[in-house]
Amino acid sequence: MFLRIIFAVAVILSVSASVLFFLGIRGKCRRVMMNMSVCFTIFMTFIAITDISGIIYFGSYQSAFAFMGFVNAGELILYEIHRKYPLKFLEFSSKILIIASVLELTLFNIPSYHLWGGGYEQKELDLDSAIIECGIRLDDGGIIVGDGAEMVVTFEGIDMPVGTVEADILFNKESTKEARFILDIKDSTQTQNYRYNIAESRIVEKREKSDTIMCDFSGNVIDMRVKLTPENSGEIILQRVYVNTDVAFNISLVRFFFITLVSVFIYAVMYENFMQKSFSRNMRFCRIASAVVTIVCCISAFAILDYKLGDKKWKDTFKQRDGNQLTQELVDAFENGQIHLDAEPSEELNALENPYDRNARESSGAYALWDHVYYNNHYYSYYGIAPVILFFLPYHKITGYYCPDSLAVLVFAVIGIAGLTGLFRSFIKKWFPDTETGIYLLCLIMIQILSGVWFSIGRVWFYETAMTAGFAFLSWGVYFLFESNVMGTGKISFFKVFMSSLFSALSVLCRPTLALYCICIAVFMLMAVPKSGKDMKRRVIYLVNAFVPMICLGLVQMIYNYARFGSPFDFGIQYSLTINDFTKSQYHTNLVLIALFNYLFNIPVFSASYPFISTEFQKLGINGFFYDDYLSTANTSGLFFLALPVFAYIFSGKAVKKLPDRKSGINSLVYIGFPCVIIPVLIISSVWESGYAVRYMLDFSWEMIIGALAIIFFLMRKTENDTIKKLIKIFLCFSMVWAFIVSGLQSFNQAFRYSEYHYEYPEIAYSIEQIFAFWR
Repeated sequence: MFLRIIFAVAVILSVSASVLFFLGIRGKCRRVMMNMSVCFTIFMTFIAITDISGIIYFGSYQSAFAFMGFVNAGELILYEIHRKYPLKFLEFSSKILIIASVLELTLFNIPSYHLWGGGYEQKELDLDSAIIECGIRLDDGGIIVGDGAEMVVTFEGIDMPVGTVEADILFNKESTKEARFILDIKDSTQTQNYRYNIAESRIVEKREKSDTIMCDFSGNVIDMRVKLTPENSGEIILQRVYVNTDVAFNISLVRFFFITLVSVFIYAVMYENFMQKSFSRNMRFCRIASAVVTIVCCISAFAILDYKLGDKKWKDTFKQRDGNQLTQELVDAFENGQIHLDAEPSEELNALENPYDRNARESSGAYALWDHVYYNNHYYSYYGIAPVILFFLPYHKITGYYCPDSLAVLVFAVIGIAGLTGLFRSFIKKWFPDTETGIYLLCLIMIQILSGVWFSIGRVWFYETAMTAGFAFLSWGVYFLFESNVMGTGKISFFKVFMSSLFSALSVLCRPTLALYCICIAVFMLMAVPKSGKDMKRRVIYLVNAFVPMICLGLVQMIYNYARFGSPFDFGIQYSLTINDFTKSQYHTNLVLIALFNYLFNIPVFSASYPFISTEFQKLGINGFFYDDYLSTANTSGLFFLALPVFAYIFSGKAVKKLPDRKSGINSLVYIGFPCVIIPVLIISSVWESGYAVRYMLDFSWEMIIGALAIIFFLMRKTENDTIKKLIKIFLCFSMVWAFIVSGLQSFNQAFRYSEYHYEYPEIAYSIEQIFAFWR
């Protein structure tokens, strides 16, 4: 009770100080009141230090006092900044800081107030007198259970109101991070028989709040059975059981900062003058802000991969003595001067009449390397050779070790993220320089969230390595294409044309699917020949820069294909030992419809439990084999329901009508229709054979979003109606928040969720669950 009083007083002092600072910013607070708020802040800062350092133990309110001190310090800083720079968004920041902190201390931690109504006596239940149905009693009084068995401990004669039950358990194996926690009870409404599974939760290691189940029982609990089951065939030790302990406060800084930062950013976009300046008049700020967004994305990518390393250190992963198709097998083959892999197929595989038939391989017991290309009694890899030659082979030569997948994905993802920022900034600068700074930034954030790269960062393997490598080179190829002035006005830069050609071609050598974009870029360069110069010499120099890199690297790929499979145009994927016999698979348009629906139009499903937002894979009632990778990598919503601005394609006809002449309409069809619509649709359609996997979103997402944004920016430029412009701005702000939540959650689900019943990273799943399901 004493801690509750202290906490209530602290909340009153903290909120009072914040309100006084806000009134001070608005000029409605006298000096003496401001001095009082400073004193409150100093006091709360001192309390916060004692909380953080552990000098004072605040029990279940641990971290809440530190949070209040942090908020008050933030209000003081805002007050001092506002005295020098009286910007409107600083006043709003102070207001939203109060609202977010009050929500965090009250509504979002409502379980911690569950026992404040009174009538609940805290008590430790006697394990020594408990009845054990499954589990072994230890000498120290604890009870142990292992191998995923369910421990059942019965407490009789409790006869008291029970508002919470806390199980103090110890995880006894490294592989065990969570346990199912279930209660059966007899209460005043049913005294003879148990109400089974009346309360259920998960106890997660390193998540203090998860130890306690909040209960809403009637009258007194007579008897109670505590059932605990370690996940992943693990082992746990039950040390103590308490009833009526306060639920621990769970201050979520992620939730707090999301509410405050996103709210302040949206307010600035809508109302702050410097965010309403055009991109062209605010270039320096836009450049700095773009760099900040890029750095945050890169740090986020590193943080995800670093967390997934677990107890391993990066320096240890750099010394891998084995790898996969890309990082080892192709490296070893090239070092040995051969194009086929070192591994030799088994005699049983060579003897099969049709080795590409999966059932034939498995029923015969023939050993085969999964998802390798098998041709003429040799193994090959259909994955691109560019990342091998440019990165994995030099890495092995220099270090003597094989490059880890996590490092490869991180390097390529960071390069791609930076390239995506660069190309979008160049896109705005060249065609829509009148775009407001705020709109530019929120669209940049949105396109980074929705690019599709996060699905590859979430699961690192050689599949994702190839995806991110292609993304890295293609993004820079497009960036140099925009900067070269091949499209639009301005003098053509031959060097940038050369770089665009080189990076675009390299993207194909990473991922052959991207050849369609490379061909499209080549067509754009060919269309710009008249613009390159009036004299023949300049045109020849232009053509050399534009096409020599593509031709040379294309010849390398064609020679490589011919040496392996006897045809310069055969990449060998049909000879894969994988999910299906691609040598005999038959095209059906209905299978294309499955891919188009799931990648573009599949609708997210919302629920009140983790993962909150999910998407069911839809086969549309079509009868035929279509592989989906849902069980191992999860699913995601269609792009139209991740990136809401993509719906702007509906208004493409209206945009064309506003163009000044027929030539402009044709150019728009070529420059937007082909790379942003037609090619993405062709790429999606091509997966009818290989099947669905969320990583393929990276092949077309950001391209389609840029095309849709071009339509939105053009229509905004053409309308004179300020109300419509404001509504579009509100729509884009909502789309950014939607992308954060809907796409962000599904990306995290891809990264950290293992299956329906077990989570590889339960602590992450629990933290995300608590951000949204705060009432649990």
